Amino acid sequence: MASDISIAARYTKALFQAASAKNEFESIAVDMEHLQKLIKATPLLLDTINNKLVSRSYIEKSIAEIVERTQYNKLTQNFLRGLAKARRLNILPAIFTNFNKLLSLKRGELPAKITSAREVSRAQVARLSKVLSTSFNCKIVPEFKVDPRIIGGLIVNVGSYELDASLRTQLNKLKKTLRID
Repeated sequence: MASDISIAARYTKALFQAASAKNEFESIAVDMEHLQKLIKATPLLLDTINNKLVSRSYIEKSIAEIVERTQYNKLTQNFLRGLAKARRLNILPAIFTNFNKLLSLKRGELPAKITSAREVSRAQVARLSKVLSTSFNCKIVPEFKVDPRIIGGLIVNVGSYELDASLRTQLNKLKKTLRID
């Protein structure tokens, strides 16, 4: 039996191809973002969707009500109804992740995970994004995380590239060089 990850990849690919055929990426991306927020805001919804004791017809009716109230794009509505009918709504979180990755690639964007010891100002974000965009020759979409354990500096991950300019790493290297235990 196929894993949920590979099933989610197939569903995402089908949604992405349908969006491509109708050139409705942005509309579907907005729908996916809204749906993702809705699921995060109402954990009971995901619990109900994942509960095998809840009937398929109840889930289908619930999804139909949600899509009617939210006025999602017709493609999104049909996609969600199809997932409900196939009892595959449990893979929605993976579909969100996959869809966003594919959309970023289509837009020519590259995600960058940046870790700093403290909060980074908007000016610093803009400057770092500009430098990274120039270096990688594409638009960089930064995702920042604060980790005080790195003491200072930054750790930047873009694709398979990692730049560790953290003070913690520099101190560990110095410690290793001086053989201090």
